Amino acid sequence: MKTLALVIALFTGWTAHAQRANSVVSFGSTEAERCYSAAEMSGGSVGSLVDCTAALKDQTLSKKDRIATLINRGILFNHRRNYAAAIADFETALALDPQASAAYVNRGNAYFATRQFDLAIDDYSASLQMNSAKPHIAHYNRGLVNEIKRKDELAFADFVRATELRPDWEPALTRVQQYRAKGFESRD
Repeated sequence: MKTLALVIALFTGWTAHAQRANSVVSFGSTEAERCYSAAEMSGGSVGSLVDCTAALKDQTLSKKDRIATLINRGILFNHRRNYAAAIADFETALALDPQASAAYVNRGNAYFATRQFDLAIDDYSASLQMNSAKPHIAHYNRGLVNEIKRKDELAFADFVRATELRPDWEPALTRVQQYRAKGFESRD
């Protein structure tokens, strides 16, 4: 399953953190394609949720496209801060395919936004175990959670790993530089 990274801003307490979401390509129906496009474009319109829901009612939608559409609709719910609905969609996708790594990352984002940090860490870690298509995102997000929990060594390790996986990715590079300025060093 091909995934794309999208930027969404989630506010946790006093700090805004940029996180990445993984939209999933779905070509099962016109509505599913519009649902994917909306998730890819960082939120879409209210009509986008209607497209996703219509696609999910299509009995001819393949299992793979149904899972992708559930993940994409969950991303749209995350954008609208309807985290309960987002989590429900990610859980439905995971019930259909427990290996759907994009569902773990995005459910982790919903948990992050609702300050359920231990659940967020669990989901980011699960995504990594499922061979996430974008492991740098899962490491970065897990690093953010560890940073909030004041587990700086773990946060730093995740940010370093994110830069190893994607050396040109500015958010992770910035975090690593900030930690190094505080005296943190990589342990090779």
